[in-house]
Amino acid sequence: PVRRSFLPALALLAATGAGCGGCRDRSVPPRPKAVVLVTIDTLRADAVSFAPNGPDTTPFLATLAADGIVFDAAYAPSSWTAPSMASLFTGLEAKSHGVVRGAMSARRPDGSQIAVNQRVLPASLPTLAESFRAGGFRTVGVAANRHLARDLGFAQGFESYLDDAPFLDADEVNREVLAALTAVFGADAGQGWKQQPTFLWIHYFDPHVPYEAREPWVDTFAGPASDARTAAGLGFPELVARYDGRAAAAQRDLEPLYLSEVRFVDEHLRALDATLGLTDPDVLVVVTSDHGEEFGEHGGLGHGTTLYEEAVRVPLLVRWPARLPQGVRSPAPVSLIDVFPTLAALLGLEPPAAA
Repeated sequence: PVRRSFLPALALLAATGAGCGGCRDRSVPPRPKAVVLVTIDTLRADAVSFAPNGPDTTPFLATLAADGIVFDAAYAPSSWTAPSMASLFTGLEAKSHGVVRGAMSARRPDGSQIAVNQRVLPASLPTLAESFRAGGFRTVGVAANRHLARDLGFAQGFESYLDDAPFLDADEVNREVLAALTAVFGADAGQGWKQQPTFLWIHYFDPHVPYEAREPWVDTFAGPASDARTAAGLGFPELVARYDGRAAAAQRDLEPLYLSEVRFVDEHLRALDATLGLTDPDVLVVVTSDHGEEFGEHGGLGHGTTLYEEAVRVPLLVRWPARLPQGVRSPAPVSLIDVFPTLAALLGLEPPAAA
């Protein structure tokens, strides 16, 4: 069967040449210097600066969006991490890959946690990283969410992978990215990683609970009546107990923390770009999220229990100035499931398995 993808929209835009300047000969199979997939955990579609009437949270991502294609109706296939990312990496619905449940264990003595009762992503299913590797790309993955650990199957196809996928702040994620690239490409990884075709996946954990008060931005988003700082660092059970039946107070206090976390990630992406040159016109960048977050819009908090817009609508931008148009917005409904078949078709890679 024909795979779903948003390639037709990309192909149509590319065919017009609009905003594409010196795009290369399209009769030649396209091969960018690198492909970078950035997934930002728990990022709502309306929490980015390039969303219609979006807050001032992602000035760096807004520059990427201005040079790329933004999909305004992008959806995650689930409202929590494991099923959504399994679908992104296999191009399959959850019923086909089977990764539909899981939870974090109680904390170990060292303070860490592990995912329990989560099905391992089947090795029989070809993944996006395996397709890149078979196509001659070096593959490096740094994921800061334990639901994405190596022993749960998410390292398939990666030459280098952060095995335990520990919960890390964005600054720690950046350090792990640079360490991984150095291990693969040597001391000059900042330049050398683009000398060979490379697929780099980075999964940031911020702005997931617990929401931290990120300076100096939290005061920018908090109104005078907000008690945001008193809610900083609280886990989900504590937040539910604190705001039970108080949706307006939850939104007033928690959104400023959340938005400061989004701003925190954006700053660290800007810093990573300064080192790695992510904005090179011949680097294909995809930025999206695994799911959104609820702040009492329908009486709930967090994610993973409903499928309301705030829980499953996510940002999605695709940027490759050397080949794709710039400054384009598409209203076409698309899904994270479409990412694998789209990249495969665009780059001439092996497509995902049929459902």
